[in-house]
Amino acid sequence: MNGAGHDTAGDDAGVSEPRVSRKELKTAVELAGMIERDLAQHPDCPKDGFRVTVYGATHWRAMLTITTAAGGVRDPQRWRDLTDELADRLRQRYDLAWT
Repeated sequence: MNGAGHDTAGDDAGVSEPRVSRKELKTAVELAGMIERDLAQHPDCPKDGFRVTVYGATHWRAMLTITTAAGGVRDPQRWRDLTDELADRLRQRYDLAWT
């Protein structure tokens, strides 16, 4: 009983359920496009020749392919590392949707 004489034994009003944080779903194509657009913002990014592929499941990944259309790219590993960083950030906000 509470102070007002009401039985509170079955009252769950004071108990909060744990919130499950759900991430927004994006397709592999959408996520790859987001990463490609972020890469394109870099002043040293070639206009053509960078292609991002998103793959995996729960812990999805992104792979950067540098094609001949990019020309001579200095330090390609730096671009792959940047792709990984961008994917890490997006992975915190988005889950991969199965289509």
